[in-house]
Amino acid sequence: MEDVFESTNRRSRWLLIFIGLILLCATSFPGHANHKEIHILLSGNSDLYQKIPKAIQGLDTSSKLKLTVEHLENNEPSALSPQLASETDLIIAVGSKATKKVLSLHTSLPVLSTLIPERTFKSLVDSAKTASDKISAIYVDQPIERQAALAKAILPELDVLGVLSDPIDKKKRQELDKKLSKLSLKYQWATIKDPKSASKPIKKLIKRSDAIITLPGKFTQQSLTAKWLLYMSYKKNLPVIGFSQGYLKAGAVAAVYSTPEQIAQQTAEWIKNWHVSGKLPHPQLQSPKYFSVKFNQPVGESLGLTNLSDQEVEEKVKSILGGRP
Repeated sequence: MEDVFESTNRRSRWLLIFIGLILLCATSFPGHANHKEIHILLSGNSDLYQKIPKAIQGLDTSSKLKLTVEHLENNEPSALSPQLASETDLIIAVGSKATKKVLSLHTSLPVLSTLIPERTFKSLVDSAKTASDKISAIYVDQPIERQAALAKAILPELDVLGVLSDPIDKKKRQELDKKLSKLSLKYQWATIKDPKSASKPIKKLIKRSDAIITLPGKFTQQSLTAKWLLYMSYKKNLPVIGFSQGYLKAGAVAAVYSTPEQIAQQTAEWIKNWHVSGKLPHPQLQSPKYFSVKFNQPVGESLGLTNLSDQEVEEKVKSILGGRP
């Protein structure tokens, strides 16, 4: 009988040891508790770029995220070297310079580029000849329908909206036309091929429009183009809707834009979802989810637009868009 008990106890001890080894291996495995390692590469060390890692560190899941943060100002990113790539689950490139650096590595790791203009991102991807299936991006550019909705919010009787842009291909133009048509607006286009001769297309556009929006681009963003547009539209009492705070200060009647804090918030939300699902959101390339609206009171008064607050205009924009951001 004692032999039976002794044999049973021996088997129990071995079973406990075996279970203990399984638990030890499980807790030693890199994926334990769903821990993830993220390398964040900043284009600089300014507060503008630092907002992204700060937002991620503020997540309630941040204790399960190991963050390595480096910037390009003084040193090359050591954590992106090939021998350490296996330890990283995701790379976040903040800004254009960081995105260019990451794409040049042709890494097989998933990459999230954030705080970057759309045209810059697409140009970098094309130049790097990198497969885009593992690259996601959050642009700084506002979608065209958001700018159009802002024009409609401050000008309820708006009939014809003028759109000023760089030259764009047929496919992109059709895509933008479709978005504008959903807002029941007539629209006219003008393209800038050279800022030095911008006055001619701008003059024609002003004659055919009740208000003008400008799409961010290499030529439309140049100061010479902005000066011609704001000067000529002011002479004709024509409202201009800007895509940045800079445009607002220069004389646009209103502007819609996303702050670094708002883009940081969206980036952090993407990381939180990625931590749970292991996948970044689709579509992979998106405009800012959150935005701010600012109304230029002095310019508005000169155009006969009064008693409009930023909050009121922003609510109207969201209503026109059907509750979508």
